[in-house]
Amino acid sequence: MNDGRHLVPKAAMEALRIEFPFVRVEEKVRWRRLGPLRYPSRWLLMHWFVCFITLGRNRDFLTKFITTAGSVIGVPEGWKSPDLSKGHTMAHERVHLRQIEICGKVLLVGFVWRRGGFALGSVLFSFLFLFALPFLVTFRYRFERPAYKVSIRLRLRDRGEDEARALVTHVIELLSSSAYGWAATRKRASRDFEEFWEVLNGAG
Repeated sequence: MNDGRHLVPKAAMEALRIEFPFVRVEEKVRWRRLGPLRYPSRWLLMHWFVCFITLGRNRDFLTKFITTAGSVIGVPEGWKSPDLSKGHTMAHERVHLRQIEICGKVLLVGFVWRRGGFALGSVLFSFLFLFALPFLVTFRYRFERPAYKVSIRLRLRDRGEDEARALVTHVIELLSSSAYGWAATRKRASRDFEEFWEVLNGAG
């Protein structure tokens, strides 16, 4: 089975598979085929759901977002991005894989059967991520906050202060907008990420 090695840099894929040997990366194709029949992919179903919960405001799920769904990481078709950026993205998604594993352990199965625990954990993770009321401190925000902190840390290390600072501003806007279903208020996102930036950048 194609595990998506061709979609991401070799080092990033190897780092993922050391920790999660069953993970794979695939493009977010809209349709699948079963013989002569064509049916919507999981990604297209998710796209429709994202459009629903964001009142039609986020229509970029298939083309601009990278998504971890269980042990599969979905990337846009024909994903064009520098290898360095792809590596940063995979580090971000690795945070979500760890969160899914924790959800599995919360359900106990993960302590005795890792793959089974991961499968159940992905169900709990998806439920907590998707079914959240806007403008609250949601699980969606709690899941994305540490992942984006990893992204910012790597951006500062590899691209410098200006680009990292720009990412902080972008993340605040992103998490308080329809892109993430208004996962947090702008005030909360600003406070958390500005404090993180001050610590990270040695200010204050």
